[in-house]
Amino acid sequence: MHILLQGPHSCTSALFFSTEWQSCETTRNRLRKSRSGILHSNMAELARRTTICEMRRAGNSVSDIIKSTGYAKSTVYRVFAAFDAEGKVQRSRHSPRSDQKRTKTFLAGLKRTLKADPSQSMSKLAQKRRVSIITISRAVKEDLGMKSYVRRVRNLLTTRAKALRAERCPKLLNYLKHKGGPVRVFVDEKKFVVDEVANRQNTRVIAYDPSERPPVMQSKNPASVMVFAAVASDGKVMPPHFIEAGLKINTAEYLKILKDVLMPWIRRNYQPFKVMPVQDSAPAHGAKKVQDFLKENLPLMVPKDIWPSSSPDLNVCDYWLSEGESNVTSHPSVNSLKAAIHRAFRKLDPEDVKRSCSRFRSRISQIIDAKGAHIK
Repeated sequence: MHILLQGPHSCTSALFFSTEWQSCETTRNRLRKSRSGILHSNMAELARRTTICEMRRAGNSVSDIIKSTGYAKSTVYRVFAAFDAEGKVQRSRHSPRSDQKRTKTFLAGLKRTLKADPSQSMSKLAQKRRVSIITISRAVKEDLGMKSYVRRVRNLLTTRAKALRAERCPKLLNYLKHKGGPVRVFVDEKKFVVDEVANRQNTRVIAYDPSERPPVMQSKNPASVMVFAAVASDGKVMPPHFIEAGLKINTAEYLKILKDVLMPWIRRNYQPFKVMPVQDSAPAHGAKKVQDFLKENLPLMVPKDIWPSSSPDLNVCDYWLSEGESNVTSHPSVNSLKAAIHRAFRKLDPEDVKRSCSRFRSRISQIIDAKGAHIK
């Protein structure tokens, strides 16, 4: 491709404009294939106008530019006229289309629909209104100022549960200020299954065709294992303790776990009278025998009448007991699942654990500010 240029730097200019023109053409071809055609079309138009103006500055004539770029004669003449008159590169603002879709009536109706049922997808809204999904997307984001968010799964909070959280959180915060030890140990239990766990929103695969997607296989009654875990505010993580299959966590079994598993680990790492154990209000946790044992061996324990019930968002251990690492793939046996859980616990970064535990008091304050409602 040769471009006729005039002036002392004609060779350098020719190389520059040839490269720029080829880049613009490559961009234009790619943008035509893009889904957001309107936006990309405007970008391609701006690239064409910029190329024409730069070639005009170099002293090329209209015929030279048309021959070199292959642009339409009308486009080149129009840009020439605007550039010679006012030095404009961008297109002048024009009046709205007479057949525009995003009218006040259209937006008002869309707003009413979203208020009645905000769970409708963009494609469904576009189909019902017989417009493109781009029109709906722009109307929602640009005109209504709204966004599409993923729904979150939360524990059920009744009016009584909210009132109880709002009542006990100030007591818990005051207890931490006066009796909080240098180390807090958060404990919890969770059931893991051998099946693969996938997030419908975020678990994706890159492939050439949808048929190449590997399915997430789920069994009707997958084998499982119950795990007792503990994490400390200084970043230490207790190795997972596996509870026998089919064993119900009642008062006697939970007390046995505290005596045989938790207390030996605490004694190996800390001085028990300086440790504050934090647990939720599960029935076995709040049993009198369990409470008496903790008062005797870990005197800084949080009493059950202070802990706000229905508050998994306060127990740091509940966050770390997830299937993110251990259930990336399904497991052929419970032993394979146990090995994966051990690997996941060993991978926990002590600094991440410390940061999570350090937010404990701030999360209590957030619940107080939210009057017992859910927090982020």
